[in-house]
Amino acid sequence: NFDLDGEVLPMSDERTLRLGIERESARAGLRYTTPVRLGFYMRDWHYQVDGSDVTEWGATVGSGLALRGGLARIDFSLGYAQTGSLADNGVHESIWSLVVSIAGGERWY
Repeated sequence: NFDLDGEVLPMSDERTLRLGIERESARAGLRYTTPVRLGFYMRDWHYQVDGSDVTEWGATVGSGLALRGGLARIDFSLGYAQTGSLADNGVHESIWSLVVSIAGGERWY
């Protein structure tokens, strides 16, 4: 915990709120629909910069596909987050993320 002059500041509790929703894959005739996932989070970090709490927020959107007859899945998501504030902390960061994961050997459908 520090300010821009290097002075040590007391630490505080870190708090996080996360929300998510998913439309699951469903059978539509001979095929399945594609799942859609949306997420949002807000976090107050446990330290301060320049005397103010550092906050972060982010949002994600994602989906997935069944592979090999439902025995494997590939999931993907795109996320965006912002950390800090130029006005409050003197620092600000924008973060983009692309996540791809593969799970196999489990029956999903």
